[in-house]
Amino acid sequence: IIEGPSTQCLAGKRLAYVEPNSAAAQCTLDILSETPLEVVYSPTFSALPPAHYDMMLLGIAVTFREPLTMQHERLAKAVSMTDFLMLALPCHAQVNAEKLKQDGIGACLLKPLTPTRLLPALTEFCHHKQNTLLPVTDESKLAMTVMAVDDNPANQKLIGALLEDMVQHVELCDSGHQAVERAKQMPFDLILMDIQMPDMDGIRACELI
Repeated sequence: IIEGPSTQCLAGKRLAYVEPNSAAAQCTLDILSETPLEVVYSPTFSALPPAHYDMMLLGIAVTFREPLTMQHERLAKAVSMTDFLMLALPCHAQVNAEKLKQDGIGACLLKPLTPTRLLPALTEFCHHKQNTLLPVTDESKLAMTVMAVDDNPANQKLIGALLEDMVQHVELCDSGHQAVERAKQMPFDLILMDIQMPDMDGIRACELI
């Protein structure tokens, strides 16, 4: 076991690893065996034991060709099962990496995974955890009232959590109609509006507000 400062903070932590390719999985499991992590491996996400994991490493198959977003059912489910989600992406899926990280993915790693790619991402979890343990006082938040509008529950939950760390008051709406009504009731310093929504899109809602 590598007991250097880079991996000591992983002791006692549990990582779920999902990778359908057995050869790729074995290579990554060999790397993980050199850390103090407890690893739970499954070739498929559906077969992963339902539990909450400190970290999750989700291998995306090379044959996966859909646009990869947080609205993908598997990603939304994975986010709810872990404190720190990492994706192992094939080359063609790297185009989505920055957007995924903005939406809350902890790390997007290029396949094939190597120690120099994987270990820094694992230790990033330690910094992430330390930051989340720091108390956030109202004094450290911006004195703003912000409304976020998104019809996707997973996106709304994520945006709400991010905003609550930064501003003093957050209002969440799941439709353009609800946003318009809320804007009539109180003033907002900033409104984050999803463009594509059923019934009333974000542009129309902004015009009415």
